[in-house]
Amino acid sequence: MGIGEYLYIYLTAYGEQLDRESESDFSNMEEAYVSERARKEYAQILANQLLALENGELQSNYPELVATLRAEIEDLNDGSHISPWPKGPVGTTRASLTPYLQRLENLYCSGIVKIELLQKNRGFRLEG
Repeated sequence: MGIGEYLYIYLTAYGEQLDRESESDFSNMEEAYVSERARKEYAQILANQLLALENGELQSNYPELVATLRAEIEDLNDGSHISPWPKGPVGTTRASLTPYLQRLENLYCSGIVKIELLQKNRGFRLEG
């Protein structure tokens, strides 16, 4: 798995939890955000999905998904929300994750967010 694939899975699975980071005790610390770079890269992945839908025959089968992807890309690009899918992913992605939502919630660790996204957040330094 490449870092882009990992970023996609992590941000998709934990979008709701990451959105709550802005409300946490750590929201004034660097660890409590998804970097602009990570958001842009995630938006590009969604744009690739949208392009595949628009260039194929699938667009007419999934008009709601096309509209949802466009809105999510716009929200990520203009900073409307700090994490992808702050209310959780949609469509088949949500259906795929549903059996694991409680386990994902239990495994989420706000203290490790920055390390999880380390490759996408330049400038992170461990000191000790």
